[in-house]
Amino acid sequence: MRQKDFTVQPKGFTLVELLVVITIIGILCALLLPAVQAAREAARRAQCQNNLRQIGIATRVFENFLGRLPWGTRHGHADSGQPTEGYHQFYGSFLEILPYFEQGNISKLYDPSKSYSDTTPNASGLSNWEVINRPLSVFSCPSDVGDKGTVTGWGSYSWSGGNNGSDSYPDPSSVYYGYPVEGNTGQNMYNPSKNWEGGYHDGAIINSREGNIDWDDIKDGTSNTLLAGETGWVLERMPNGAKGFTIWGAAHYPRSHVSTNVKLNLKVSPNGCNPNVGSGPMARIRVSLDDPRNWINNGCFGFRSPHPGGVNFVFCDGSVRFLSETIHHRTYMSLGSRARSDVPGEY
Repeated sequence: MRQKDFTVQPKGFTLVELLVVITIIGILCALLLPAVQAAREAARRAQCQNNLRQIGIATRVFENFLGRLPWGTRHGHADSGQPTEGYHQFYGSFLEILPYFEQGNISKLYDPSKSYSDTTPNASGLSNWEVINRPLSVFSCPSDVGDKGTVTGWGSYSWSGGNNGSDSYPDPSSVYYGYPVEGNTGQNMYNPSKNWEGGYHDGAIINSREGNIDWDDIKDGTSNTLLAGETGWVLERMPNGAKGFTIWGAAHYPRSHVSTNVKLNLKVSPNGCNPNVGSGPMARIRVSLDDPRNWINNGCFGFRSPHPGGVNFVFCDGSVRFLSETIHHRTYMSLGSRARSDVPGEY
C-alpha cells in the first residue's frame, strides 16, 4: 500500500511575487504622493488666505475707530505737528492693527516711540526687539518655508502702497508708467523734497506725510483695490544667501510695505534691497528701465508668493483672492491704485 506524503509545504511569497507586490506598492505611492502634497498645499493656502482675511477684518475695524487706514511708511516723526508725532519712523503698521484681532496684549508691550530694533527695556521689561523677535502665526504663511537665517520677527505679508510716484515715468507707453506723473498732481497732499522722506503712493496704504486715507478715498471701489498681500521668503540672489526681507513689526519699503510698480511674483533680487536705484526724481543712481539694478526689476519691493502660479491678496472690501502671475502688468497696477479711474485715458 502506497503511503501518503505528509510533508508540510512552506508557505510565503516567491521572489517573483514579492517583487510584483513591491512594484504595485511603489506605483500606488507614486500616484498618491502628488495628491497628498496637493492636499497639504491646498490646506496651507487656505490658512494663508485666512490670515489675510483676518488682516482685512482688523483693518476695517481699525478704520472705523480711527477714521483712517494704517500708514505703510512713517517719515518725519520728530516734526512738530506731523501726524506721526510720538511714533518712531520705523513703527510698523501691522503693530497698529494688533488690538483688532485679539493681539492687543502684544501691542501693549511695544513702545511706539522707539525703533522696532531698539533693545532698551520698555516699561514692560521687554525691549521692542524682544516683543517682535518671534513670528506671529497670523502674519506667517505656512507655505513660507524659505531660510530665515538669523532674522527675527519675519513676516509673510506686506501692505500695498500701490504705485510709487517718486519713481514714476513720463512716458505713458511704458509698462512701468507711474502715477502721479513726475510730480504732485493733487491726488496726495505731500510733495517730497528730500530723498529720505520717501515717495508718494496711489494705493490704499500710504506714507504718513501724505495725509490720511479712509474708505471714501478708495475711488475705484474697495472690491477693486488691493490692501495687502504675500511677500514670501522666496527671493533669489539676495546677499549672503538670504531669501526675504519682510519684518511684520517694521515699516518702510520693503519690510512691510511694497509696490505694484514691480511685476507680480518677481522672485529675483539682483541688487539686494536698495530702493535708491531707478529712473524717478528721487533715485540717487539713475539707470534705464531695463537695467536689472532698477528697483522696479527687483522682487524685494514687490508681492511674491511660495504658492505656485500666483499670489494671495486681501482687497479693501475684505475679500481674499488669488491673482495669477500672468496678470497683465497694467491691470495689476490698476488694482494697486485707489483712484486709477480718475486718470483720463488710463486703463
